[in-house]
This record gives sequence, structure tokens and C-alpha cells, in this order.
Amino acid sequence: AKSCHNLRIIDLSECVCVSKPSPLGKGCPFLEKVILYGCINIQDTYIESVLSLVNLKYLNLHGCKRISDTSVNYIINHSCSLSYLFLGYNKISKTKLEQLRTQRPDINLILN
Repeated sequence: AKSCHNLRIIDLSECVCVSKPSPLGKGCPFLEKVILYGCINIQDTYIESVLSLVNLKYLNLHGCKRISDTSVNYIINHSCSLSYLFLGYNKISKTKLEQLRTQRPDINLILN
């Protein structure tokens, strides 16, 4: 990621080797769109790392089966620039999704 300073979009869809937290914020500070569709090994700690991207506007977590309410809590409290969030097929409760909708109406939540 050190040589990707101007990278704006990264698509890691269905990449099973992605699991540990990544320093994307340090190497790719201008990332706006992160697609993690179907990355079944990603856990909440990875999402916290991704949400440290200050320019992040679009995040696709559909099919990230290990993502839980912990990630939604972090989104509610820390992701200021996020505009689009794709979720589905994970461990996030309906109650937490409603809380996200209520507390962060600025985020377009797409559930599949």
C-alpha cells in the first residue's frame, strides 16, 4: 500500500486472504471507495481499520460473515464521511441496523 498514495478505489471482493487489520489509511490516504464484498474472513477489527480512512464515502461489507454489531457501533460513532454502506449476510442484528438508521440518517444503508 506504500506505493498507492493516490488510490481512490479498491475492490477486494471475495478475497479470502484478507483478514487482519490493514494500514490502508497510512498507505492510501485518499481512498473513497472500499469494496469488501464476500470477504468471509474479515472481522470487526479490520473494519475499524478501514473506517480510519478520512475520505471514505462508500463501503461494501455484503457477505462479510464475521462482521457484527461491533462494526456498526464503530460506524455510528466514528465514520464521519461515509455516505453509502452495503450490508447483508453477516452477524449484525436488526436492532443495531435500526439504531444505525436512526443515529446516522446521513448514511445511505443498502441491505441485500
